[in-house]
Amino acid sequence: MKYHLRILSSLALAAVSLSAIEKDFVDRLVASAKNIERDAGDVGLALKARTPDEANVKKLIGGMNADVAKLRDLVQQFDSTNPSLSDRDKKDWAATKEKVALLEIFVGQKEKLAGEDLLKHRGLIRTHAAGVVKRAQVLQQSVLKLSRS
Repeated sequence: MKYHLRILSSLALAAVSLSAIEKDFVDRLVASAKNIERDAGDVGLALKARTPDEANVKKLIGGMNADVAKLRDLVQQFDSTNPSLSDRDKKDWAATKEKVALLEIFVGQKEKLAGEDLLKHRGLIRTHAAGVVKRAQVLQQSVLKLSRS
């Protein structure tokens, strides 16, 4: 009897620690997406000014690049563990990876435009910033679906 209780308690602890790791992973993905959303919103606001601070805008875009790189690394890290996911979770994970890839494209395009001529492309960069905000919000929703299990 004691033996069975010991095994059951060990399994329960293992299950709790596994879900904590998953929650931690989801939290890191959401935090990066929130940082990207915040920085993209700040870029849009900075570019509304009559004379935007180019150095600040480029710094914000650089911060977004760092968070996108962190997202990409988290995705690769998760994929490298070769997780066993349910069919529903596989579908949600694939959607999450697509959203991360899309954010990479948008942020990369914004960095390219800002590097060429910030003032010339200011309207386009603001539009891209609004798109990044929306995509970061959608990514957060997608990631939170992974934690529902």
